[in-house]
Amino acid sequence: MVVWICPECGVGNITTTLGKLTGWAVQVVITCVDCGYVSKVTNSPKVSVPSRTGGNQEVYNVNLRLVHGMQNIGKGMSAAEEFSAVKNMHRPPKFNKYEAILNIASENVCKESIDTAKEEAVA
Repeated sequence: MVVWICPECGVGNITTTLGKLTGWAVQVVITCVDCGYVSKVTNSPKVSVPSRTGGNQEVYNVNLRLVHGMQNIGKGMSAAEEFSAVKNMHRPPKFNKYEAILNIASENVCKESIDTAKEEAVA
């Protein structure tokens, strides 16, 4: 059995609740009943990726990797939903947002590769 001790008051009267859910990214809220200390922990870091409107946006890495993995094995949203249900996990994120992010990244890699090939051909 794990006993959590509050880092603020040193008492073990801790509660945990489920916080924000974003696809497979889950936030756990840890609260000390005695002193009111609150800490939020997420199971996945956020990563900065190009957005559709230009600039960057932050998304949870676990969701981006899920969509990329499903694309690599030729599956989509319905397969991810079925897998999540079988494993008793939260619903996966909507794929269209992450597919757009991956498409932008692929386009950027292609452009860089073409530019490098042009430079090598001229040199």
